[in-house]
Amino acid sequence: MKLNYDCVRDVMLAIEDNLEFGNEWTINNLVELLPDYTENEIHYACLKLHEGGYLNALTAQGFGIAPPMIVRIQDLTFDGHELLGTIRPQSVYEKTKKKVLKELGSASLSIFSSVASSVAKSMLGL
Repeated sequence: MKLNYDCVRDVMLAIEDNLEFGNEWTINNLVELLPDYTENEIHYACLKLHEGGYLNALTAQGFGIAPPMIVRIQDLTFDGHELLGTIRPQSVYEKTKKKVLKELGSASLSIFSSVASSVAKSMLGL
C-alpha cells in the first residue's frame, strides 16, 4: 500500500486537535473525523506513524492478524509534534510534498520530515 501524505498530515492534525490528554482512540474515531479517507488509508497512516516513532499507539499482531493492527491511539510523540509543527503550515507542506513526489515519487516519513525541515528553513532564509 502506498503512504498517503495528505492522510498522514490530516491524521496528525486530528489527533492533536481532538484527542484529549489521557484519553485513547480507536481507528473508528479518526474514520469519523476524516471521511475523505478510507479506513485502510487511515489505519496504514497510523501504523507507519507508529513504526516511525511519531505516534504512541498500542498494536496487536498474532494468529489471524497478518500485519500489526492499531488497537488504541494514545498521542503524538515528541517527534510527531515536531514533524507536525513543521508541516502544519500549508505552504511548507505543499512545497515538501511537491518536492518529494517530483524528485523521488515517494519517500519514508523520516525523509519527508527532513525535506519539510529544509523547506521551512529555506522559507525562513536560514
